Amino acid sequence: MQEMSWWAWLLLGVSIALAVAAVALFLRLRGQEEEATDQEPAPTAASKPATPADDARVAEANHQARLREASQSLQQCWFVVFDAPSAETSRRLAALLEARNALYDAELGVYYITSASARYQLTLAHSSSPGHLPPLHQSAETEVDGISVLIKFLNKRSVARHPDTFVDVVLAAQGIGGQILDGERQSLSPEAFRERFAAMQAP
Repeated sequence: MQEMSWWAWLLLGVSIALAVAAVALFLRLRGQEEEATDQEPAPTAASKPATPADDARVAEANHQARLREASQSLQQCWFVVFDAPSAETSRRLAALLEARNALYDAELGVYYITSASARYQLTLAHSSSPGHLPPLHQSAETEVDGISVLIKFLNKRSVARHPDTFVDVVLAAQGIGGQILDGERQSLSPEAFRERFAAMQAP
């Protein structure tokens, strides 16, 4: 009887030990599964195809970036120097000023041209110091060897958005027979000058 009780207690102990081991193994495996689940990346939403509205926003963002770049590099003063100044070049310059409804400031000896967008103003003066232009609208017999074109603006981007008036005036003056010079007096061909500002107008 005592021997049977001893074996019974032994079997009971072994059974309990196996049960505890099984529970421990189950908990361990379950913990590993939960950890693996936590580490799995969350499913990402399927990318949507670009819509016309998205393309328009991208195009507008690119255009604004070009405007910022162009406005930052915009030089305020340009020159047109005539190759063979004469009374004829002065008369053609006077005709250009009249066509642009230029206003003459007798005290300063300069002409003012307002842009078509009315967002900036051009000041045309003599290319040489002190910059006084004669009243060509009254008499165009005085020879003028060149002009400076000064852009007066409150915001550079207003010029970058609407450079047409400025570009047209400079190219028209160059067409009289002269060279375009930038603010550092570096010569620029009409094509290079036009291309520099064409980027501002690109959509």
